[in-house]
Amino acid sequence: MSDEKRRQRRFSTRKRLWCEGQEDPVLGEARNVSQGGMFIVASEEAKVGEQIKVNFKDDQDEISISMEVMWKGTEATTGEAGMGVRIIGFDKGEDVYGRFLERHAPAAEEVTQTGSDDADDEDDEDDQDDQDGKESA
Repeated sequence: MSDEKRRQRRFSTRKRLWCEGQEDPVLGEARNVSQGGMFIVASEEAKVGEQIKVNFKDDQDEISISMEVMWKGTEATTGEAGMGVRIIGFDKGEDVYGRFLERHAPAAEEVTQTGSDDADDEDDEDDQDDQDGKESA
C-alpha cells in the first residue's frame, strides 16, 4: 500500500495476539500497528473482506478489536505471509490500545512503505505468558 493511502504512522512491533474468525482462534503476531489497523502474521489467514476479532493484553489490560481483512501479502523482511487489517471497532480496551500506541510510538522505528521491519518490541517479552492463559471472550 502506498504512503498516499496511509494516513496514520505505523510502528514495528512483535505483539502476540489471538485471531478469531470462522474457525478456532489462532495465535498470531502483529508486526506493525497504527491507530487504524495492523499487519498480522498468523498460522491461518482469513479471507480478504472477512471480519475477525483480535484479542491481546497490554499491561494486563485486555484489548478486543473487531477488524476487517483488507489485503493479504508477505512481510518485507522475512517473507512470511500475513494480512493487513483495519479496525472496525473496539469491543474492549480502546483506551488501552491508545496508550499502547502512545508508549510504543517514540521507541519504535516507523515502518517503511514496503512493509514491516524486524525491530523487536521490548515490552512484549512477557507476551507468551499473557497468551498462555488466554481467557475466552
